[in-house]
Amino acid sequence: MGNKINLENIVNLKKKSPIKDFSKTDEKEPSPYYIPINNNDTTLVFESRFECGNLLAVSKKSENEYILVVQDDTNTTGYNQWFFFKISNTRANMTYHFNIINLVKFKFNFQ
Repeated sequence: MGNKINLENIVNLKKKSPIKDFSKTDEKEPSPYYIPINNNDTTLVFESRFECGNLLAVSKKSENEYILVVQDDTNTTGYNQWFFFKISNTRANMTYHFNIINLVKFKFNFQ
């Protein structure tokens, strides 16, 4: 039996601030959702508040494993075929595992 995913712990990255292209304005970039506590904090910092960024939520499952939820593709009824986001606070020679739990090309309607 694998670990169950607790969706209540997934952080919604898009709720805190509107999507905005900061390259076209004098405004500074938005503050990060997570700031590492110190140099020993290995938690990754995710960002997708830029043009075409589509990461909706992230949950840290273990030290090197993360659960990701991407936003639905534009003009679809819930399809997710791609992902685009930035990650910082990475470490050399470290392997990370990302579980994108809603990346699907099509959805079934069971009736």
